[in-house]
Amino acid sequence: IPAIVKGEDTLICQDDIIQILASGGDSIVWKTNPLSSDVPEGFNPFVSPHDSTAYIFTVYDKVSLCSNTDTIIVDTDSSYAYFDITILDSCGVGEVLIDNISEALIQNLDLGDGAIVPAETQTHTYGTVGNYTITYTVSNKTPLCATSFERKVRVHPVPVAQVNDNGIICDYDYYQLEASGGIDYLWTPEEGLSDPNIANPLAQPLVKTTYQVLVNNEFQCFDSIEVTVDLHPDFTYTPPYDTTVVIGEPVYYSLNPSMDVAVQWTPDIFIDCDNCYDVNFVPLETTCYTVLLEDAPKCYPKTTDFCIIVEEKYSLDVPQAFSPNGDLNNDIVYVKGWGIKDLKYFTIYNRFGEEVFKSEELEIGWNGYYKGVLQNDETYVYQVKAEMLNGEMRTKKGYLTLVK
Repeated sequence: IPAIVKGEDTLICQDDIIQILASGGDSIVWKTNPLSSDVPEGFNPFVSPHDSTAYIFTVYDKVSLCSNTDTIIVDTDSSYAYFDITILDSCGVGEVLIDNISEALIQNLDLGDGAIVPAETQTHTYGTVGNYTITYTVSNKTPLCATSFERKVRVHPVPVAQVNDNGIICDYDYYQLEASGGIDYLWTPEEGLSDPNIANPLAQPLVKTTYQVLVNNEFQCFDSIEVTVDLHPDFTYTPPYDTTVVIGEPVYYSLNPSMDVAVQWTPDIFIDCDNCYDVNFVPLETTCYTVLLEDAPKCYPKTTDFCIIVEEKYSLDVPQAFSPNGDLNNDIVYVKGWGIKDLKYFTIYNRFGEEVFKSEELEIGWNGYYKGVLQNDETYVYQVKAEMLNGEMRTKKGYLTLVK
C-alpha cells in the first residue's frame, strides 16, 4: 500500500485560494464532497471552494497496483453584511432608522460618530451637522474573514430664519415684510400678501395678523419665525365749537381724545397751553382757531376750525347783599363786571367808618369776618376802583347788606 503524505485540515475565507498538500504513490485521483465540477488534479493542487468541502484523494502504486485513500477538509467562513437605513431627519440633528440587518455570529455596527452599538433595528440621532459612514462588519468563524457593508449619512445645516420687527400700519396701508436665512420662502396666511412665496412681500391685513414664514435652504431644511402686523386704531375726540363771550370772559375746551395723540392749537394767542387737551382761552378780540390732533403714526390726522366771538362790554358792580352762613351759597361777596383788567381796590366800611375789608384781587372777596369775628347783620359801604381792558378807569360806591 502506498504511503500518503498530506496537509492538515484548514479554514479559509470564502472564495480564497489555498494549496492543499497530498502526495504518495505514482498517481492521484480527486473527488469532492459535496460534488463539485471544480475537481482538483495532481499532487498538491490549489483549490478555492465556495463552501466547506471535503477533498477525497486516492494514490496509486503502479508496481503493486495498490492504492490508499484519505481526506483533507477545507472549511470556509462565509458571511454576508447588509442593512437598510431610512433618513428620518437629515437636518440639524440628523436621525436615521437602521433595520433589515443581516445575521452573523460576529457583528460590529459602527455608526460613524464614535458609537458602536448592537446590530439590531434602532434609530440613531447624530446631533451635529456633518458626513457620517455607517459600517457593518460581520464574520461567522474567524475575524480574519470579516466582511463589511457601508452606507453614507449626511446631516445638513438648518437655516436660521430672520424677519423684521413687528409693525403697525394705518387702515388700508401696506407693511413691508422682510425675511432672510434661506433660498425659498413660504408665508402663511396668504390673505393680504402680495406674494406668499418671496422673501419680502407687502402685507395689507384688514385685522391684526401674525404671519409665519417657512424658510428653506438648498438642502430642504427649514426654520420658521413669526412677525405680527397690527392696525393702528382710529380715535375720537370732542371738537371745539364756535362761541360768543364778553371780553375778558374765559372759554374752556376739553378735547377728550380716546387715545394718546399730539395736539396743536393755532394761533397760540389768548390760550394757556397750545399743545394740551384741556385749554382755557381769554380772548380780547374775536379770534378763529384751528386744532390739529395726530396719532403717533399719523394715520388719522383730524382738524377742527372754530371761532370765539368777543363782544366788548364793560361794567363794574358789587352785589347788594350776601349771606355768610356757611351754606356755600353766596357766602362771599366779590367784585363783578365785564371787561375788568385789574382791580385797584375793593374796600368795605361798617357804619362806624371802620375799614373791615380790603382787596386788590378780583379772586379775593369778603367772607363777612373782621378781626376773626363774623360781623353783625347790617348795611355796609363799599368803594371799588378797577382798570378795564380798554384802559378806562372806573370807580363805584354803594351799599351792601350782610344777612346771616
